[in-house]
Amino acid sequence: TVEHSLEMFRAGKSLEEIASERTLTVSTIESHLAKAIATSRLELSDYVSQDESSAIEAGITEHGANGLRAVFDALEGKYSFGKLRAVAAHLNREI
Repeated sequence: TVEHSLEMFRAGKSLEEIASERTLTVSTIESHLAKAIATSRLELSDYVSQDESSAIEAGITEHGANGLRAVFDALEGKYSFGKLRAVAAHLNREI
């Protein structure tokens, strides 16, 4: 199912469109994209902007990636858990 979501995302569909067409939640689609990033099938920059990535990386550095709730709260809910997971997956891939 990750591959199907990834194909639709690459075809230019929004997360909401993918979720609707697949009868899944947006958070499920976000988790599919995070898994694709973790396995190098999708570049982080294709999903998360540089500004978003920088802010999220700073939050993860300060609060750790194990419990993303602290990062989410520190960033005042500005970014979805899906984007937090995507950046964390990217950082874990770089290690």
